[in-house]
Amino acid sequence: MKHAELSLVRTNTVPPGQFDFSGHWVNELKSYMDLTITGADVSGTYVSAVSETGGPTPPFPCRAASLEISLALR
Repeated sequence: MKHAELSLVRTNTVPPGQFDFSGHWVNELKSYMDLTITGADVSGTYVSAVSETGGPTPPFPCRAASLEISLALR
């Protein structure tokens, strides 16, 4: 085997840790989302800074249950 292939054989597989992305998120248009993470559930509110009236929208709830994100590196 070549050296790079040997390193793959010897490398331990480590399960990924949890990433907590709760908090206050703002985009380039100044819209924002406040998120709370509880276990696998994500909940929060979203406010768009861009609306037909020219001002921000009222906050509206957003929720995701059993959130699972997987990344495959190949």
